[in-house]
Amino acid sequence: MQPRSTTRPIKQVRLTLADVADGDTFWCCLGVHHLTPVENQARHNAFVDTLDESGARVNDPNLRIGWTWEGRSGDQNAPPARLDKPASEPGGNVPIEKGMNLELWIQGDGLPSDHVVNMHTRHDDERGPGAKSGTRFGHHSYYTSISAAARRSPVVSRRSHRRLWSRHPSHRRRLTLPPPRPPTRRAAAACWKRQPRDR
Repeated sequence: MQPRSTTRPIKQVRLTLADVADGDTFWCCLGVHHLTPVENQARHNAFVDTLDESGARVNDPNLRIGWTWEGRSGDQNAPPARLDKPASEPGGNVPIEKGMNLELWIQGDGLPSDHVVNMHTRHDDERGPGAKSGTRFGHHSYYTSISAAARRSPVVSRRSHRRLWSRHPSHRRRLTLPPPRPPTRRAAAACWKRQPRDR
């Protein structure tokens, strides 16, 4: 399944869906955003926020970003990353190093989680608004929001992924994000019914 992009096409990123029964609570990926050159500022990270069913940020000290990458050997460490950043930033992040095909998920509270798979930095250079700005090959980043909710919940919507930025304008200042796009009318039926539908 390909995750929904809130602004522009997601390049080669996929979701591995959590195996859950109706009514079970799990961590569901609401959306993935490939940062623009203005937002990214030459970084190479996967930024993650964890949300509750209302779209508010979850501040649980037990939660971690689990991560690994394709071809990782047993002697290569990938310590789970804390979600302990201040409210002015996304909750946590992990680096996307050269040649890495990153996979991430949420862990620490015993709930199953969707996995975001194949985030990498091997994309073409992208021009920014200034003569010296832009995103170079090897310096691409992503923002992902993941929400804990019951499967087929009528409450949570993928709109939370967009609303997060309007509720935390300091995020936009830090990442120089554009104003959030208007929310869509459709709720997240695809997420909760686990069907890869288009909008």
